[in-house]
Amino acid sequence: MIIKAGIEMSYASKIGIYQGDCKVLSGKHQMFSCYIEEFAKTINTGDHGLDLGTGPSGCNAKFFTLAKLDGCDVEIEVIDSLSSIDYMKTFLYVLGKDTLPYGDETLDFVVCSCVIQHLNSFHELEMGISDISRVLKPSGSFYLMFKVGTNNTILTHHNEYYNEERSFRVFSLKSIIDLASASFKLISHEYLLDENHIAYCCTIFQKL
Repeated sequence: MIIKAGIEMSYASKIGIYQGDCKVLSGKHQMFSCYIEEFAKTINTGDHGLDLGTGPSGCNAKFFTLAKLDGCDVEIEVIDSLSSIDYMKTFLYVLGKDTLPYGDETLDFVVCSCVIQHLNSFHELEMGISDISRVLKPSGSFYLMFKVGTNNTILTHHNEYYNEERSFRVFSLKSIIDLASASFKLISHEYLLDENHIAYCCTIFQKL
């Protein structure tokens, strides 16, 4: 469940019309999916990873066909929309509140794309990154794409695709690097602009 300025929102109503990809107005690639696809090419055959916050139908899974990929999301309706062909296992999980159902240092990579914008506080981000760090192996990869702005503030805009006003929590790259520095080193980052003229940052971290 997503909190929008104190109002609960759900992707359950958007499963049939979910915008699984987005145009990039300014950036290295033309579509959001191209960044995921590029990251997937760095993953070794047979690596075990997690698509954290799959969204309806799990749009990222098709890029990780050579890996063992699990998927999780916050709503049962979203989980039910995922294909067992694309994911080894699926489960409910709320970033920043729940504990991932893995032992320490068991995953090779984690993908977290357009998820942390739904968190309710910087504290939840801290808890979420700590949980991700716990389950990643040393040298494991952490793909994090997020709406970027003045750290820990609310951004409200009109989304043309859904024709509705939407609110999200944005974070600064510096604050995320500082937060993650105890467990991760930053491998790469790029700022980009989506078709709603919203700024994002696409980052790849490596577990220390």
